[in-house]
Amino acid sequence: MWSMCINRIYCPTMLFLRITYTIPSLYNIPSMDENHLHHPLLSLATHANTTTTTSTATGVVSQTPNDTSSNFGLPIRLLVVLLFGFISIWANHEASKGFPITVVNNIKDTPAGDKFTLFYISNDEAIRLVQSSSSFAANVLFTGTPEKKLIDQVDVHLVSHNLTNVDHTVAVKFLGQKRKFVLSINPNVMDFVDFKYRIRKEIQRGMAEILLLSQQIRAPETLLDGMVEYVSDLAGFSGGFSGPNPVFKLRDFSEKCWEDKDPRIVAKFLEFCVKKSEGFVGRLNQEIKRDGWSEKMMGEVLGKPAIHFCLEFHDSMIKE
Repeated sequence: MWSMCINRIYCPTMLFLRITYTIPSLYNIPSMDENHLHHPLLSLATHANTTTTTSTATGVVSQTPNDTSSNFGLPIRLLVVLLFGFISIWANHEASKGFPITVVNNIKDTPAGDKFTLFYISNDEAIRLVQSSSSFAANVLFTGTPEKKLIDQVDVHLVSHNLTNVDHTVAVKFLGQKRKFVLSINPNVMDFVDFKYRIRKEIQRGMAEILLLSQQIRAPETLLDGMVEYVSDLAGFSGGFSGPNPVFKLRDFSEKCWEDKDPRIVAKFLEFCVKKSEGFVGRLNQEIKRDGWSEKMMGEVLGKPAIHFCLEFHDSMIKE
């Protein structure tokens, strides 16, 4: 009986104690919901830390290519600066050799004036013709680059009156002020079907004449006219003067071929001399500029007396 009581008392007591002991422990066990909330937060935090660490590491590594590109970029920038400096110096040098060109139309309100504006002013064709003609003539009349600027300004005028020299479309006038020149274009030239060819030809002649005048050299006028004609022929504008080709006869022989009054004959003689001695015209022009003209100069530049060349030239022209 006592033992049963003891057992009965013991059993409830133990059960109570067991329940009491067990219940607090239940409060410490996370529920299903708590697990659902806690674990993702822990996982996200860990992932965030990992991502931050990885990003930081990547940033440190990516600085190396930037440093390398910076090292390569410095020489490239210096090269670009030097290139621009060279271009600037070259441009200034070219500008110093150039000269301003002005084109004036004195008969704007006429059909000829309208045509001139359309073909030579609106598209700067007149300016380009002067520039190209000047360059071509300079290459013929000089063996190298001229020592100084020869032309300060060129004005191209389509004049309102006919020029007195009917053989020429363009007349050259030296103003004498800082080597300024005027190319006057005969308005009648615009009435021709081949007006473009005629203007190109005469501007080429005009620029050759300007380059010779700008040097203020003293030489026979017949020689200078022949040099202008020679440049024109070389540019493809042969037959600059009206009339039939000259007829050479034995009695026309002269030991001074450069004094012939027909510039076409003088030009042909210069062409003959160039075939015998390349660059002859350019050397002759520069010799005249440096030492002044003398009759012996022709033979000195050719390397033997000029009379021998005149005789050979005359014989060759008769055979033609």
